[in-house]
Amino acid sequence: MTNKVIPYIEDPKQCFIRIDGKILYVESSHEEFAKYYCNNKLSDREKRIYELWKEKYNTNDRDIYSDFLIKSLFYDKINTKLKRLIITSSYIPHVRFYNYYLMDWNINIIDKLVYDEERGMFLEKENRINYYSLIDEENKEEIESIKEKTLVKDRYFYMK
Repeated sequence: MTNKVIPYIEDPKQCFIRIDGKILYVESSHEEFAKYYCNNKLSDREKRIYELWKEKYNTNDRDIYSDFLIKSLFYDKINTKLKRLIITSSYIPHVRFYNYYLMDWNINIIDKLVYDEERGMFLEKENRINYYSLIDEENKEEIESIKEKTLVKDRYFYMK
């Protein structure tokens, strides 16, 4: 896990962000990109988990590939087409997306779905655990304090 703050980009287009912070820009739809990525760019370990995911969660849900990247490989998804929305399973969203919270982006936090190789099953992991929740809460309070007393146009001075 990384506590790296994602740099703020005014108009990031649509993209996925890997856990290491690398941005993968989406030319078409998120789902088309995610399907291509899942079928062509995963490591051997990720491919095994992906195949198990497809078996277990074989649904007609049009976001199944995006869900896999976000929940099980811990990517983040930025959607700018409809609204300024980030979907993440990060334990520390107020750290990772500090600048985006500061600029009033909508951030949807979903639980992780981790594959436990010993048990041979996916386990849902809640987003909040003790140590990380303390760090994230401090950032959240700091962001809220800045937002209360600062106009949006002046918040750039507080970015990390």
